[in-house]
Amino acid sequence: MPLDQTAKLDQPLEFAGYDLVRRLGQGGMGEVWSVVQRGLYDAARALAIKVMLPDLSEREDYCDIFIREGRTSMQFSSSNIVPVFELGRHNGLLY
Repeated sequence: MPLDQTAKLDQPLEFAGYDLVRRLGQGGMGEVWSVVQRGLYDAARALAIKVMLPDLSEREDYCDIFIREGRTSMQFSSSNIVPVFELGRHNGLLY
């Protein structure tokens, strides 16, 4: 299930508790989306989310690489590295 092939969505699409707003790009293993995470009392924060490509999500070797990348990235804390807050699976897709 490709999420959407348009650059910007007319309506945000909910994915794992995030509102997908716009696809920023696609690489070899996934798509990166601009998202909004909503909280109580109209709290919101803009984030980016990387979602594994659907055709690769069925391959255990690629899933292992994606998970290892996410787990490793969560260990780093630097102003020069994008922080990773969460690693999960939604509707069969790793993010």
